[in-house]
Amino acid sequence: MQIERHAALDCYRSQFTDEDLAGLHAVIDAYERSQAPAAATHGERLKVLPTAALHVGLGGTGAAPGAGAA
Repeated sequence: MQIERHAALDCYRSQFTDEDLAGLHAVIDAYERSQAPAAATHGERLKVLPTAALHVGLGGTGAAPGAGAA
């Protein structure tokens, strides 16, 4: 999983200098290592967001976007 995450960062290569991209990889790698459980080399924290925090138009009523519009 870690390799895939870092490969995804490389898709944004045009937005970074080589040095900045290498720095971003290093910072993320250090964070992943700091979150590792006891028997692992890397870890990942997940945060579960309430539906209202997602930008998909579902916050508040639970109705689908455009529902009830006449």
